[in-house]
Amino acid sequence: MDSTSKEEKNELHPKQMLEDNYKNIKNNSEEDNHHEFHYKATLLRHTYNLNPERINEVQENFKKYLNIFLAYIRTDKPESADFFQRVTLGRFFKKLFMLITFVIHPINCDESLKQLNNMNDVTLCNTMLYEECREFFGLKSILEPKKLDQEEWSLDEWGKNYWNFLHALSILVQYEYQKDSNHPAMDYLALIMVNFHIILPCSVCSVHYKERNPLVNITLPILHGKDAIYVIYELHNIVRLRNGLVWFPIESFVKNWNLEILKSENVDIDITEPLS
Repeated sequence: MDSTSKEEKNELHPKQMLEDNYKNIKNNSEEDNHHEFHYKATLLRHTYNLNPERINEVQENFKKYLNIFLAYIRTDKPESADFFQRVTLGRFFKKLFMLITFVIHPINCDESLKQLNNMNDVTLCNTMLYEECREFFGLKSILEPKKLDQEEWSLDEWGKNYWNFLHALSILVQYEYQKDSNHPAMDYLALIMVNFHIILPCSVCSVHYKERNPLVNITLPILHGKDAIYVIYELHNIVRLRNGLVWFPIESFVKNWNLEILKSENVDIDITEPLS
């Protein structure tokens, strides 16, 4: 127990955890020989008109989406007895909950972040279930647990709730970044999207998500493109196409979410990260 606590206290910054993920990417032999990860892409970046009045509205809706989302992902204690899996889940939830704290601005934000950071990963995984999360984030409505039987694992049953949560979260993250480019919310969103598959209720969906190579196609565009809204919007459209639906136009998306794009630009990214 003591050794576990010691291990969990060694908290990593999101950038360091992302660098650890680079090491899992299969590079070509030249990159392997130089112990480097090379990422080159042209990304579409938008600047949005995110006024405080609109953001207050998004925050209120986000709390509703968050409540439903938590009822899905934190209804039951994980069944797996595997210690590593519980550490992985606990670490994921810790970063997710810290990100949520960053964007909903509770009165005791610093204390909430400290409490999360100091919590043992396995303890968090086992104890911060729906009711504890609801109280922690100050959510007033109490929802029934969202338990899905296998025949209900279609996107129609749970997908819209996950997407509402992710889209609203991306807007709040973008708002924090446009106010302060040093705000950590963008890094935290990039980090949790690497392993978002671990909380998808459908095993097939989880496999498809991993096949998308989320580090390269989701996390790095968020981290270096600095347009969280568009990356999540694009991901949603890719899922739509895979399910036989048509691409949802960006004009319709911004209208639905009452957003306004002020500027669009292509950004060339060419970075080399050491793996050591």
